[in-house]
Amino acid sequence: MEVGVTHDVFLPFQGQTYSGEPSTAHTGTGMLLPPPPFPPPASLPPPPPLPAPLKPAQGGFRKVCRTEEAGPCPFPGLAAGVLEMRVKEGSKIRNLMGFAMVRMQGKGGETGEAGRDGGGGLRQIVFTGSGRAVTKTITCAEIMKRKVPGLHQVTKLHYKGVQEVWESLEGGASEMTVHRTVPSISILLCKDPLDPQEPGYQPPVAVGTLWDTLSQEEKEGQSSRRRQERGPSAPQHTPASLPLRNLV
Repeated sequence: MEVGVTHDVFLPFQGQTYSGEPSTAHTGTGMLLPPPPFPPPASLPPPPPLPAPLKPAQGGFRKVCRTEEAGPCPFPGLAAGVLEMRVKEGSKIRNLMGFAMVRMQGKGGETGEAGRDGGGGLRQIVFTGSGRAVTKTITCAEIMKRKVPGLHQVTKLHYKGVQEVWESLEGGASEMTVHRTVPSISILLCKDPLDPQEPGYQPPVAVGTLWDTLSQEEKEGQSSRRRQERGPSAPQHTPASLPLRNLV
C-alpha cells in the first residue's frame, strides 16, 4: 500500500494584502469583516476664563478714608522744621504754589527757623506725593524752580504703604480695609549747594535761557503755521512780464 504525502499549500486570500494593520476578524462563514473603527479622541472644552479681580469700587463699595503709613525721611540729615508740601491727588496746584511761594520768598512776614536768609524766606522745601499725585508733585517742583532761580534739587523714589477703608453702598455697617503699596516721590529744593555725588542730584538750570529758547521755538512754530494756513503766495508780475497791450 503506497501512502502518498502531499505538501500543504497555503494560498493567500484574494484581495487581501499585508499593510501592517491589525488582523481582521474571521467568522465561521468565511467572510472577512473590517476592524471596528477607533472612536475619535474626545475634545475637551476650553477651561472657563478666570474672573477678573473685583475692585471695591465695582462691588458696591465707596472709599471713605485713606491713610498713608509714616516712613523715615528720605533725606538724612535734613534740618528740623523744613517745610514739607504733601501733594494729594485732589490738591489744587494754584493753592499749593501760592502757599509755598510765600514761604520761600519770605512774603507776609512768615519765615522758618530752619532756612532763614538775610532777605527772608525759607532755604529749603520738600514736595512729596504718592500714587496718582506723583505727576502733580513733579509739576509743583518745576514751577518752583522757574519762579525761584538757583535751586539745587535732590529727588528720591521709594514705596509707601497706604490703608484704605471702604464701606458698602447698600447700607449697613459692612466695611472693608485694603492695604496697598504705591510708588512715592520726594523732591528737595534748596537754595544752598548740595552734594553733587548724592543720587538724584540736579544742579540749578539757567531758567531764563531755557524759557527764552522755548519762546523762540514757539514763535517759529506759530509763523510756520500761519504760512501753511495762507498757502503758497501768488506770483508777483513785473512790468517786463506783462503783455504789451497792458502797458500802452
